[in-house]
Amino acid sequence: MGYKEALRRAKPLFGKFKEPKSEEGNRDLKTAFSQYRQTYNDQLTMENSGEVIACLCSALMRMPHIKRITISPNFDCFLDSHRHSRYFLKPDQAYNKAFLLMARVLSLTATNIHDLNIEISDDPIGDPEGVNGALFRVMSNIDLNHCCNAFRGLRSVTITADENDADGWMTGNLAKILSGATDLERLHIHGCFGTFHISTKYTLSTTAWSRLTSLDFSNATLDQRDFLDLLRRHSGTLKNINLFCVCLTNGSWKILLEGIKSSLSLQNISINYPLEGDDEDPRPLLPKEIYLKENALENYLFRDGPHPLSE
Repeated sequence: MGYKEALRRAKPLFGKFKEPKSEEGNRDLKTAFSQYRQTYNDQLTMENSGEVIACLCSALMRMPHIKRITISPNFDCFLDSHRHSRYFLKPDQAYNKAFLLMARVLSLTATNIHDLNIEISDDPIGDPEGVNGALFRVMSNIDLNHCCNAFRGLRSVTITADENDADGWMTGNLAKILSGATDLERLHIHGCFGTFHISTKYTLSTTAWSRLTSLDFSNATLDQRDFLDLLRRHSGTLKNINLFCVCLTNGSWKILLEGIKSSLSLQNISINYPLEGDDEDPRPLLPKEIYLKENALENYLFRDGPHPLSE
């Protein structure tokens, strides 16, 4: 495949692909694309040979004090040197592969990091992506053990989750992995779309993390009863709750807020763009918007004011 076909298949930021007007420009792009292909093939060969794991293991063993690892998809290959380039390629994102790779490396080296962050793509075009259910559906017992070992010392976990392959999310493998993070203090799960369902049983587990102080969920759907059960299990430690574009099913925000009010340790809460779904439709296409004023919410939870959704 030549560079012209590759650029046509890519999603250009400034409209459709336009061929360079000069022969020199055409030659430069052809050379740059050839170098890109060579680098890509070299990396693929290295990955298939197992050399990537060996290199990462060697690197981590030379960094005994490392505490944070971020998996980021934000890489573009620009084929020209212009400040506002029209010619760039975005390799396919490989969240699942990167997740497993880092889990294996952390497990094999017994590296004890505190913070694992799986970032969402900041691509201005195209759909957001993240780890999807296929990762957990095809996960072997060996890889599951590696993941459990990698998560064992974590204090902060941020996961960008793609709802694709829903059956994979229902295996319970992520719940098993998270349950091993006994020192967990902060859990952030961000869905790529609001229909991503966070299940207590299959995603979060029924574990009570004795040090959990912060929950952050965004663009996700939660069962109100499951979520309230999670909050009650951590009512003595949770200090911060941040919910953005969260849709509740099988209940209501009114009931949830009544349950949150009984929390013994809560200090800060932020709820933006709350939604409610139809109890008969666990993944509603048109959920109902709930209007909740921040001042009224804080007045109710922290100052014994009236319920902000009493009417």
